[in-house]
Amino acid sequence: MATDGKYTDYFVDKTEPLLSVDKYYKPLVAKDENYATLLLVRLILLEPGTFQTHPDCGVGLVSKFRYATDVDMVELQKRIKDQIMLYLPQYSLVNVKCELGDNKTGDEKVIKIYITSEQLNVFLPINVETGEVLETTKLSDFR
Repeated sequence: MATDGKYTDYFVDKTEPLLSVDKYYKPLVAKDENYATLLLVRLILLEPGTFQTHPDCGVGLVSKFRYATDVDMVELQKRIKDQIMLYLPQYSLVNVKCELGDNKTGDEKVIKIYITSEQLNVFLPINVETGEVLETTKLSDFR
């Protein structure tokens, strides 16, 4: 499409259909901040080598940081930031903070990841032995 000599034939879809439906059986769709959160969570949980066309894509949280210590949290923060810069450059202005352990329960197998920017705030507590996200977002939040 050409308008006034400028081409505007591109469109970036910032929605992601989920594999669930609402109470009216309409598909749930992640939009805006929820879409960004979903992309970031997928990148963090993705193991490198999953996609043959991009073998380095993914943080590899379980395989690389299963036996992490406080010293490894700086490396994890850097790895998450590098992955975002490379594969999700539209979110490159985020701040990443990682903490090992849960002060409330005393569980040392938990890594808490905080990703913040002006547009979004993501808190992701993950059990590093299983890769399980300990607190999940309710699907009703994706309206």
